[in-house]
Amino acid sequence: EEMELEVISDTEICGRKKTVYWAFDQYINFYAKFSKPFTYTMVTDSMVLDEGGPLLPTAKVLLHFNTKAGEEVYVKVGISAVDIDGARKNVEAEIPEWDFNGVRKAARASWNDYLAKIDIDTDDKDQKTMFYTALYHTGVQPNLFTDVDGRYLGMDLKAHQGSVNEPMYTIFSLWDTYRNVHQLLTLVYPERQIDMVRTMLDMYREHGWLPKWELYGRETLTMEGDPSIPVIVDTW
Repeated sequence: EEMELEVISDTEICGRKKTVYWAFDQYINFYAKFSKPFTYTMVTDSMVLDEGGPLLPTAKVLLHFNTKAGEEVYVKVGISAVDIDGARKNVEAEIPEWDFNGVRKAARASWNDYLAKIDIDTDDKDQKTMFYTALYHTGVQPNLFTDVDGRYLGMDLKAHQGSVNEPMYTIFSLWDTYRNVHQLLTLVYPERQIDMVRTMLDMYREHGWLPKWELYGRETLTMEGDPSIPVIVDTW
């Protein structure tokens, strides 16, 4: 894998990484902004995963903050598969302020809106906890792959200008989800499911194949069959 780190200012760092394991040529970029200036130590070293294996480059930055007892330091981190500029724009658009409680409140409201699509009637608290925990898990993945400016990394490894209103999704572990998760999404969250089906068709156009087990914009080719097909047909 390849890793790069850069200290942009005394409150900002960024970096990019290419992973070459399960899904080959997998790219991720990040941008982080801190609420307090730091000094830093950069470490660029190498490590061996397996005995006799190749040396893998690693990159780390150790940040030092001059803090008082009980002082809090905040950090905002954004990611993008396209580039570091996309990661920075995502942070600036989604978390403009240093309002930790405001972010937490917004996240709670957003998840509550998702979970409130289904009401269950039971006095059994454990049943209620299990049900809504399971429903929460259906909203974690597949997750959004489109940056706030509408760009996304295609399966052809090129940046595409898409639309924020018709977002792309990623993490399609379809042999896990084609039996029940997508049917639930079709019934309860149809707009989200339509976006996912459109994503699968765009992946086919970029790549020549419908996704089998797509992971952050790359195909792992894991498991047998073509699990996209029953998902698309069932949605139709």
